[in-house]
Amino acid sequence: MNKKLLAVACILLSILSVSKVSAAEFCADEYYIDQTMPNGTRWDMCWTHDAAQGVRYHNIHYTPKDDSRRMVLYDASVAQIHVPYDDNGARYHDVSDYGLGDENLLSLSAGDCVGGTRSYYNSKAAICRSMSKDGSAYRHNEVRQDLHMLKVFSVSRVGEYLYAAEWRFYSDGRIVPSIIATGALQRYGGASAEQHGWLIAGTSSIGLSHMHNFYWRLDFDLNGSGSNDQVQEINYSEYAGKRYRQMTSFNNEVARSVNPTTMRSWLIKDGDSTNRKGHSISYEIRMNESGQREIGPSFEPFTENDIYISKSKSCEKVASHNKRVYDCATDNLDEFVNGESIQGQDIVAWVGVSFYHMPRSEDAPYMDAHVSSYEIVPRDWHTVNPSLDYVPPINLRLSAVDDYVTASASSALDIDAMGNDTGSDITFNTLDNPDNGTATIVNNKIRYVADSGYRGTDVFWYSIKDSSGTVFGARIHVTVTDASTGGGSGNGGVSTGGGGVIDWFSLLGLSLLSSLLLLRRRHA
Repeated sequence: MNKKLLAVACILLSILSVSKVSAAEFCADEYYIDQTMPNGTRWDMCWTHDAAQGVRYHNIHYTPKDDSRRMVLYDASVAQIHVPYDDNGARYHDVSDYGLGDENLLSLSAGDCVGGTRSYYNSKAAICRSMSKDGSAYRHNEVRQDLHMLKVFSVSRVGEYLYAAEWRFYSDGRIVPSIIATGALQRYGGASAEQHGWLIAGTSSIGLSHMHNFYWRLDFDLNGSGSNDQVQEINYSEYAGKRYRQMTSFNNEVARSVNPTTMRSWLIKDGDSTNRKGHSISYEIRMNESGQREIGPSFEPFTENDIYISKSKSCEKVASHNKRVYDCATDNLDEFVNGESIQGQDIVAWVGVSFYHMPRSEDAPYMDAHVSSYEIVPRDWHTVNPSLDYVPPINLRLSAVDDYVTASASSALDIDAMGNDTGSDITFNTLDNPDNGTATIVNNKIRYVADSGYRGTDVFWYSIKDSSGTVFGARIHVTVTDASTGGGSGNGGVSTGGGGVIDWFSLLGLSLLSSLLLLRRRHA
């Protein structure tokens, strides 16, 4: 009997250990994507169906090889496909007025997903995901490394058009969202409309020209928090043969346009986290293909800019005709962005890319696939090139960061003050005496003991130095509490990861295991 119980217990423990690794964290397993690439890079995320936006991706995490898993995007989706025609006979808003989901979301065949894996929503093959090689990550002389990508896409039909909403996640941390448009021409005109299009057949079959204004909604939560993300604009000016970089920080909601002359791009930067060089981690939005532009009439003010930065609001989901889909006081991007402060707020970047489609004979009866895309590129997310298969010597910038910890009044606390500091061969240089306790260096940590009877926050300085002798100082903030309040958090502000939630599967397993052990004792 004991041997049988022990065998069952071992099986349960095995199930528990596997469930913690393979189970999705933010969604059911069937809506979870988890891909590790040959270089060790990992992307994992969830997806969900949305009647208007088709497929949304959320809780998107990126893990470089031998590095930390960090969230990049909390939510990412197609936010509008606006199609105004040159004859002004139609101005479609495909996402809000027709929807990319429900019956308009196509079921993908095996031929649509060659070499990939299909995932299902209500028995419909809604998305395809695949991993493939995409050329070289880098090459220097004879040294090179492959670049790989995870591609996920869904296909929706609106009228005669087919739209493939595609997301590419690369092994170097880049993200490339794109929309591939194909199908058949939606509208034709007669001979009198020739100035609004192109002769396709006969003497009077005019394929009408039109613009595709594609919009994406990107809710950044860099490193898992959106409230400390910052937005900057990068521009370059030229004078006397030299080019100069200018950085502009935005504290309020803003609408901006691309500027090829200044090679403008936008930076979403984490306010707290850095790489090992001490540089703030960030992602840069590059709209290098924005060579075409359509500014609509006054009743379409959302077309007047290419990127909008807004405070995140749960009802603001699509770039135009928002009220047709959601119960919201605002209807389009021009209303979303009304000057509210974004300091300490969760922010959303709305990115617009335009494609002007002048039909040609080759577009009938079926048009070729045209692609509209942009890039979201990591900047200082890594310490070195993440595609390297070795770690080169790194000259780390000396930097010390303030530490915030909680100590119990009744015991000593060891603080890993240098755990979030950077530099080459850093060591402690000086340590001030706290006003309300004592501090000593023990095993390369700072041991703090509060004075008897003291309750409150004690603040004192320490400094570090690197191999060159350069010195950098920071403060330690110790909040001293009674023992019963559960003090003793001494990780020095460094994220320890993990979480305090146990899933139902693990709870059930532990319950069964406890019951088996109890039976074992009874039969012993």
